[in-house]
Amino acid sequence: MLALALVVAPGAGAKTIKVDWREQKPLADGGALKFRITKVVATTTQWSITGTIENASGSPVGIDRDGRDVPPFKLPHPIWFNGMALIESHRLYSANIAGRHVEWWQHPATTFRPALPRTLGAHRSWTGTFGGKSKLRKGQSFSIGFGLFELQSPESGGATVFWITDHSFTL
Repeated sequence: MLALALVVAPGAGAKTIKVDWREQKPLADGGALKFRITKVVATTTQWSITGTIENASGSPVGIDRDGRDVPPFKLPHPIWFNGMALIESHRLYSANIAGRHVEWWQHPATTFRPALPRTLGAHRSWTGTFGGKSKLRKGQSFSIGFGLFELQSPESGGATVFWITDHSFTL
């Protein structure tokens, strides 16, 4: 519980940003996943996001907060695999493709208050705070990555979707 308090409570040097970001991901059944962020708190060692995830569809939606399995080999950077995380975009050169590409690096969420449900029922929402500890660079721009959502409507065919905020903030 103490670790959660450290992530959520703004401390000395914390950047607290009150926002009203409202975004949505349309779904195959005509509904949508809606995201609202109201507060961002970040330092160079920890971060937290306060907001709401709403299932504005007629079918339940599974939530995989950790995202896809990470490969069994060591990666040079903490690549985002669609879990709930603070994300930063990096444009890198790759000899494999003889050009530049974008990689999303993650700072995973490790605390959720209240607990994030595994399933969000039809027309239900979760409101809370999530965050983590991570080494964050000043001057870097960050977006919020929301986990994998496993659609359970017949129209979706069992598809999974994720969301990265269109909005961002700079530490």
